[in-house]
Amino acid sequence: MRYFYETEVIELPHTIDLVAIAIVSEDRREYYSVSSEFDPFRASPTYRKQVLDQLGLETNRRPRHRIAQDLRQFFGTEGVHLYSRFSSTFGYVALMWLFGDQESRPVNLPPFVHRVRDTTVCEVNLLERACGTRCDFLNQESAKYPKGKMV
Repeated sequence: MRYFYETEVIELPHTIDLVAIAIVSEDRREYYSVSSEFDPFRASPTYRKQVLDQLGLETNRRPRHRIAQDLRQFFGTEGVHLYSRFSSTFGYVALMWLFGDQESRPVNLPPFVHRVRDTTVCEVNLLERACGTRCDFLNQESAKYPKGKMV
């Protein structure tokens, strides 16, 4: 199953702090959560104004261990193929850190992410961005296989 995700993170000198994550599955299920453990005052004033103020931080807040539990259930036990935009390397690291180190990640999660070329306007809403990543992927796949012969 393909999963298209977007994250918001605070990049710090020695760590990456997950702020929020949104995932849309190939079958259009959605997951969205905001971490209750990040420190908004470690973000730059510009990031707080342009990102944090737009996320709806009062709702869907969970500790990282709960987000990890939710994602294990959301992903299930079948094979997972992760897709994200080219610019989300830090987001992948933050996603994997939810489960601990690489050896602690669920066995059905790959140790890599497929990159999707970003062709849509980046909305602030993470679920809309994850849906945009899914649409970008589908558009790029249909361009490869114009007669509907996706492999």
